[in-house]
Amino acid sequence: MKICGEELLFRGVLYGGYRRSFGPRGAALFTTFIFWLLHITESIHFLPAMLAIAMLALLALWFRLRSAAIGPAIAVHFGYNSMLALVVILSAFASPHQKGRNARPEISILSTKPDRPGGFQR
Repeated sequence: MKICGEELLFRGVLYGGYRRSFGPRGAALFTTFIFWLLHITESIHFLPAMLAIAMLALLALWFRLRSAAIGPAIAVHFGYNSMLALVVILSAFASPHQKGRNARPEISILSTKPDRPGGFQR
């Protein structure tokens, strides 16, 4: 539902209104900037994610303009979010730092062999 709402707002209402005021190119840049700015908290510490969100906004707008319908923009946004969810889910299975019954212990700070009387190797 959030995807539909965002696309209707940004690629529908806002782009349509700003296109009358700023022209197609100005409206595209302005609505993309607003979309990116509202998603910055999700990507502020990772530059590739910031670029990906800007590209998502431009690609969704391109599909919306090319088809003259909002549905393709919603599909692009849904595909992007689905891809991110899949990456997160799959990364949990591929992580070498998994915890569970098959997990191996990390390198310990102290060895179990005494180096000197009353001390341990480091």
